[in-house]
Amino acid sequence: PEDIGNIIRAVATDTALIFTSLVALQDVEPDMGPTHVWPATHTVGHHATLWGKGGGKISVEDADKSFGVAHRQMTLSKGDLVLYDSRVMHCGGANTSEKQRSVLCISCMGPGIRPDGSTWTMLSSLRNQLSLNKLPLPESSACAPANSASCEEVELPPPPQRKAGAADDAVGKSSAAAARDPDGPKRIPPVSEWDAAVQCTLCRRWRPCSVVEAAKLTGVENGFQCPLLGHSCMQEQGCTDDEIDALF
Repeated sequence: PEDIGNIIRAVATDTALIFTSLVALQDVEPDMGPTHVWPATHTVGHHATLWGKGGGKISVEDADKSFGVAHRQMTLSKGDLVLYDSRVMHCGGANTSEKQRSVLCISCMGPGIRPDGSTWTMLSSLRNQLSLNKLPLPESSACAPANSASCEEVELPPPPQRKAGAADDAVGKSSAAAARDPDGPKRIPPVSEWDAAVQCTLCRRWRPCSVVEAAKLTGVENGFQCPLLGHSCMQEQGCTDDEIDALF
């Protein structure tokens, strides 16, 4: 079958708040299609440019011109690590060499953040269960629930606890503001009641939602859009910084 690593990928960005690390398992040279990144392009303005240009994906050449910054190729030595905010514009380069490019990719999200579509790269049994403060994992964790019937299940770590205090004060302020403005956003429930959260693709504001809602609200076509491009969000999305800080 065709090796898709031979094809340069379209420039795109993730919309969920994710930090990704790439660990080189061998030297990654210029002809091996290193990852391309556009520094400091995680902003609302750059995202608006991306979506306005080509529905969320543009070529490397167009990206250099549109973003006003030249891309950088992440050439690496074996063992090097690249850590980046996945909302930064990025794409995979074309591997024109005779060698395969192998990297270990690890992505981390804050508790409660629901990723878009195919962002999940983790076993469903570990989602929302495995966090950085649980690392390093015991050897027994290799037998976490999987697709193998021969693997003995082990107890998973509990979900992370959400902070209280500042969030409760923030909720009170938000509720008072909403009461003064009958046409304003709906009351934001206490952070302790949030099952999940989604972030507007462009304006970056957060709103709480149920786990079932999350997958339906993260796509632009589903109405959770940014007024900067002339759209209006069909969902309430008024959250204070204190609320978000307390949750994440």
